[in-house]
Amino acid sequence: MNEEHTLAPKDIDKLLQFSDKVAENRLASYMCFLSLSEGLSYIRNHSINKEPYSINIFERYNSDEPTTSWAIAEILKFRYEGTYPLLNSFIDHFLSPIGLSSKCVDNPIITTEKDRIDICVKDDQYAIIFENKIKGANYQPNQIARYIYKLSHLLDKNYDKSNIYIVLMPNYLTDDYIQDIPRSVWRLPKDFANPKHQQQCVIGSDLCWCDDYPNWNKQWDAKFCTSCIKTFKEEYGQHTIVLQHQLSKWLISDCLKLIPTKETILRSFIIQFADYLNLQYGMRENQKLKREMENYLKEKLFNADKSNIDNWNMINDKLDEIKKLEAEVGLLLGSISGDVIDDWYRELLPAWKGYGLRNEKHDYFALRIQGVSVGCWSGKDENNHEQYWAFYSEKGFTLKQQKMIEAILNDTNIVDYKEDNSWYWKYTCNGAEICNDFYNSAIKLGYLEKKQDI
Repeated sequence: MNEEHTLAPKDIDKLLQFSDKVAENRLASYMCFLSLSEGLSYIRNHSINKEPYSINIFERYNSDEPTTSWAIAEILKFRYEGTYPLLNSFIDHFLSPIGLSSKCVDNPIITTEKDRIDICVKDDQYAIIFENKIKGANYQPNQIARYIYKLSHLLDKNYDKSNIYIVLMPNYLTDDYIQDIPRSVWRLPKDFANPKHQQQCVIGSDLCWCDDYPNWNKQWDAKFCTSCIKTFKEEYGQHTIVLQHQLSKWLISDCLKLIPTKETILRSFIIQFADYLNLQYGMRENQKLKREMENYLKEKLFNADKSNIDNWNMINDKLDEIKKLEAEVGLLLGSISGDVIDDWYRELLPAWKGYGLRNEKHDYFALRIQGVSVGCWSGKDENNHEQYWAFYSEKGFTLKQQKMIEAILNDTNIVDYKEDNSWYWKYTCNGAEICNDFYNSAIKLGYLEKKQDI
């Protein structure tokens, strides 16, 4: 033994004391974070600025772009006492500054997804093109140009740069939004009516060679490009507006005032839709509640005697500590989830042991039914460490097994579950009760033989 590396008893005591001190400081730091969390939770649940109970049908079904276009069109179509109060308000609020008067509203025809235009308002003296990017879709080459060309070549209407107006509705707004749109969106080559893959200047990423991105070699045909209509942006730019959060604000602050009280369904529809727009824009969060929580954290964490940069560094360090705490609490949560699985297994064991109920400690329990494992898993390898019930087959389900699973789920009134080739599953806090129902249903439906001796 090398005596140089042997610690004296007093040195060992010092190391142990140091280790205890580190653990004590770490625990104190964690308790501080937990105290802050409890304070924020109290504010969130008891503040007068608490957000209202959230239930939104547009959000529930993750409404797509055509649905949001339909919603806007239906709102603008509202007619009352021979007038279109919401369309008039929209024009007065957004389009009158660029030249369109609501006095021109006579007999508007409002369509969605016709001629590939998201929303179009056509009246005797004007037309409005709505390009809907609320869900974040990309622009296609020649997209706005095609719509302008279509409207300006109608046989029964006389629309041109003097009376066509364009409303762009992006998901994300920049200061130079119109300037940032690819140039090809406003341009119209002679082969624009061909399928995209047959158009000479369109490349695979839904852009045109004229968009001139960095490091692109000039590969377009100069002679072909001379036939392209390139003036739409210059001619129609002054008749183009961009709406994002202004749209949801207008729906609440202006539209509701113009709708009779008895129109409860329309009023509810507008409130729901405006809320859904704010969700898309990242603006749903209650700002008063946010400021209240920020002030609470500032009071607890800021040091008025230190500079802003010192406070910034201190809070940044706290964030790193919180991330470490989150990881450790996650491990604890995973361990407790394993304990939950074992609790459920012990609860079910007396009734189902004779059927072959088995348990992988801290991981899962399951009963084999027609070659399918039916039970609960701890979710220890999931990010949220949340336990779930499941029907599982390592090799994938046969058609017969799928029919069995769906029969059991239908019999036990289970809905909104997830499925793929190997799993039917759903998170749960009632695993023993649900699996007991599954097993009894399997007996009832004839998939599991009832045993008389247990």
